[in-house]
Amino acid sequence: MIVLDASVISAALGRRPRLVGRDEPIAKEVSRILGSAEPCFVPGIAAQEFLSGAQGPEQESHLDALIEKLPIRSATVQEYRIAARISNECRWNGVTAGSADCLIAAQTLAADGFLFTLDKDFERMAPVCGLKLWKTVR
Repeated sequence: MIVLDASVISAALGRRPRLVGRDEPIAKEVSRILGSAEPCFVPGIAAQEFLSGAQGPEQESHLDALIEKLPIRSATVQEYRIAARISNECRWNGVTAGSADCLIAAQTLAADGFLFTLDKDFERMAPVCGLKLWKTVR
């Protein structure tokens, strides 16, 4: 199972300003994952992060249309409990972790998946909570 974070969706679907030589491989990998038999999903909170910050109604409509095509999964009560545990463990170990990131990590762990992200915060969280990160050529 591959879990797609907002940072990867933004890079692949073009919401972020282009980073020369970085976004194209990410876009290809996301396209490959979505077109393959490999199960994947976008956590609901990551979908919200992607949709937030639209520069106006036109961009908001455009982002809405893009996200509509992705497999979005809402969190369960158990995943919220896991997120709270991750938050506590990170804090106890001196790692700063936001609530949204803890929920994304929890959904990934609950699915026994790999998180595909460009967000470096998850690299600091991973050793604390056992999160597996998707490795791709960047």
